[in-house]
Parts: sequence; C-alpha cells; structure tokens
Amino acid sequence: MRFPLGLVSGSAGRITFVCWSSRWWLWDTATAYLGGSNWYYVDPATSKAWVTVFFPASVISLFALGPLFLVAGWFSARSLAHKGAGAFARTRLLRLGAPLIVFIFVINPLASYLGDLGRGLHPNLADYLRGVYAAGVMWFVAALLAFSLAYALLRRVHPAPVARRWSGLR
Repeated sequence: MRFPLGLVSGSAGRITFVCWSSRWWLWDTATAYLGGSNWYYVDPATSKAWVTVFFPASVISLFALGPLFLVAGWFSARSLAHKGAGAFARTRLLRLGAPLIVFIFVINPLASYLGDLGRGLHPNLADYLRGVYAAGVMWFVAALLAFSLAYALLRRVHPAPVARRWSGLR
C-alpha cells in the first residue's frame, strides 16, 4: 500500500495510517461530549469532567482544519494545471458537490429527526425533509467547494505564469 506525502508503506505504513485516522475519530468524539455543541444527539449524562479532560481538544480544534485546507490547495494547483479549469470544476462539483447535496437534503434532515426522537420528542419526518437546509457538519466541504471553484475561475481569467527553467548561465 502506498501513502501520500512520503509515509512509510507496508505494515508500518498501515499502523501510521490507522493512528492518524483514529486521532481524528477520537477528536470528533471528544468534541461531541464537550457540551455546548449543536450535535444531533446530546448525552444527558455528560459531566463536567469531560470538559476538563477534553478542554485542549476544544482549543486545538480551532486550528485543526487549517492544515487540511492547505494540503487541498497544494494539490488543487497541480490538478487544475493538469485538467484545465473546466474539467477541474466539473470533477470538484462531482466529488464535493454531490455528497454535499445528498447530506443537505437527505442525511442531515434524517439525522436531525432521529436526534429529536432520541430526546423524547415526537417530530413529524415530513417537517424535517422540507425544513431549513444547512451544510451543518459538512461546512468544510461547502467551503472547499467554494474555494476550488473560485480558484478555477481565477485561473481561467488569469492563467498561471509559465515557469521558466533557469539554465545557470548569465
């Protein structure tokens, strides 16, 4: 198995990938129990100990997605140069826009409905399916899609300068 950014392949690479992935899962779990978050279901047994234990997670989470946007921007430049602005925009709409639309119109309303059922409310599913639509926890996908399309438009209007090779001669 090959990993991007020079990560080790083989069993050490799998361990690295699992550790990296589980860090994000633990992070999201921690923020769900911090309280004050608008999650679909909030555990009524949440104690103040969770806030004390996971306070660093809430502070660090303010800066957690910045590096991921940096990596996405880094690879977007090469992808756009390879595909061109039109094909780049089409692939971004397919890869980011389609899951975002499914989440906004199907998954988010159903999760909100089930969360309210878990709170002991008796909601009407139809109200959720025709209610207010929001990106919710997929806000970063919406932002990445907007940035990607804006970048494609920028490069369409102002193409990137052609890199000149330096020959070493004066």
